[in-house]
Amino acid sequence: MNGPVNFINFTGILRVTTEGRIAATVIQTRPGEFATQPVAPLLLGPLPTFRQNSILRFAHFGKGTAGAAQLFSQIILMNLTQLSATARVEIRDDSGQPVTLVLNGVNVPGTTSVALPPLGTHILKTESSGAIAQGSVTVDANAQVAGVLLFGGTVGVAGVGASEPALKRFVAPVETNTAEGISTGIAFMNLGAAEAVVNLFLFNTEGQLVSTATLPAGSLKARGHLAAFVNQFPWSPPVDFANFRGKLVASVSSPVAATVLQTRPNQFATLPVTVQ
Repeated sequence: MNGPVNFINFTGILRVTTEGRIAATVIQTRPGEFATQPVAPLLLGPLPTFRQNSILRFAHFGKGTAGAAQLFSQIILMNLTQLSATARVEIRDDSGQPVTLVLNGVNVPGTTSVALPPLGTHILKTESSGAIAQGSVTVDANAQVAGVLLFGGTVGVAGVGASEPALKRFVAPVETNTAEGISTGIAFMNLGAAEAVVNLFLFNTEGQLVSTATLPAGSLKARGHLAAFVNQFPWSPPVDFANFRGKLVASVSSPVAATVLQTRPNQFATLPVTVQ
């Protein structure tokens, strides 16, 4: 039955159909915060009624308290089919080991399964208290499922879709400005069963190679995670990041998923990387 909708406290899916081709994004507001999120494409024609497994990889999550800063991560999963679905959510730490977290108030020892009703939505949210924890998230669903991870807290909030999988070379934008409090970081999620070798190349806005870096052995362990600001990498020659704009090219020996982390005063953004 169609009729007025009570949006006082509502969570669900908005399905949009059009006769033409469009581009779209989601804009979410919170008190003092603003986040954009990707949308999920639907197949042309009726909603899918068949099984099509989905694997989603989120290259970075974080939660906990550091000083006055509080961080949380919220995973939103959407079933795009008219069939009931099950999604297995796996969370690993920097060393590639399952990490125990409290999700929706329940202690989860690294892996949990969630039920998604037809066209339904499920949200998993970490607490923002306790020690800082970070890592990566993999979602393996037995139907066509889309998802987004909201990452933020007192530093702001940002939403990003699942990272492109199996990258071995990618490009990421870099902007840093010490005076304005702007910094850029990169998060890596190793998809392989062996430690990865990571080589980095930094270019300025004119496309000139400025510096290179090779991460120390053990930085990105098998199925592990690494997140660091660009000024923390071992650049040779050293780079002045007081006011820098350009791009970072990463070449990795093992397939990875990755995302860009950008911080500004009371603002936080996550951006996808570009395959090269």
